[in-house]
Amino acid sequence: MMSGTPTQRIMALDRGLKLGRHLRFDWFDVTDVDRIDFPEGIESATGELLYALVAIARPRTILETGTRMGIASRYIALALGDHVEDGLLITLERCGYCFPIAAKKFREQGFDEIIWAKQFDSRAFDPSEAFPDGQTTIDMLYLDSEPQYRYEEFHRYLEYLSEGALIVIHDMVSLHCRQFHGVPEWLQPMIESREVSALSFPTDSGLTVMQYRRKDWEK
Repeated sequence: MMSGTPTQRIMALDRGLKLGRHLRFDWFDVTDVDRIDFPEGIESATGELLYALVAIARPRTILETGTRMGIASRYIALALGDHVEDGLLITLERCGYCFPIAAKKFREQGFDEIIWAKQFDSRAFDPSEAFPDGQTTIDMLYLDSEPQYRYEEFHRYLEYLSEGALIVIHDMVSLHCRQFHGVPEWLQPMIESREVSALSFPTDSGLTVMQYRRKDWEK
């Protein structure tokens, strides 16, 4: 196993990645790809938190929307490889420019057995496509596609979530932030009944972590 922090390990695998300060946090600059401007993807602190969440919660199956350059994907994949036997990350990207670049990096950096990547609309994907046995349970959602789609994606995959599943939404400073047009009607009663609980972090872009608990969770 390569030594160092998750950020150091990812940067050792990809010499095109550099870190630079943007506002209060360090972000990634992808120096070997055209048409990708700094800052890119996620804050490195957010990547470290994603790694820690996987290391602690041990989700076997994770679905990510918005692969982009695959930076968050690689933090998640590192954690799965380190801590979860037979763990799988399914990552979806609509952009025809970004997807081939990210998929190539996954292959070159040895993540093929952990990351199942597909160029697809995240609002219509059937998770069973990623499994030969038709499994459909998702233990963690990481939503980082276009902001206007993220609550729609949450609702789309709600029926597939396991008990105690984590839902992590990048760019969300709170459940009520204007960028996401507030809490949707279908989610409000789930929050009030504590079926969904949330904690938000004030990073440069914002990050909200939720946990989904079915009504019979405590039973």
